[in-house]
Amino acid sequence: MGLDYHSVIALFYRMHSDLQPGIDFFQRFSQYDLKMQISTAMTLLYIARHQDRPEGVTTADIQNWVGLKPAAASRNSNYWGDGAADMPNSGYGLITVTENPNDRRKRELRLTPRGEAFINQLEEILTGPKSN
Repeated sequence: MGLDYHSVIALFYRMHSDLQPGIDFFQRFSQYDLKMQISTAMTLLYIARHQDRPEGVTTADIQNWVGLKPAAASRNSNYWGDGAADMPNSGYGLITVTENPNDRRKRELRLTPRGEAFINQLEEILTGPKSN
């Protein structure tokens, strides 16, 4: 037994409204780059999710969690941070990248206030506005 026209339309609208927050979530990232790779977005989300860990977040963490090679993890960090000369569409100031004082090979990644505001916007898209 197939679905009638009205059932299909109702199903489409329900599916569309269920997916809309996810669509809006990813569209928010497009304000930075319409062709952004998902690993670039995942880098920022990982930093936001784990920045309060006592050991912080490092580019090595990004490599492991997102599944990137070291150069790509650095590139993604630069993208969200201060940018790089070979990346014209970068340097958004959403994270800081600092050298670990105990191990100069490690780079610590943290959200800036601007980065925190962007993450809060993303959370509101998915969960609705925060109540005071």
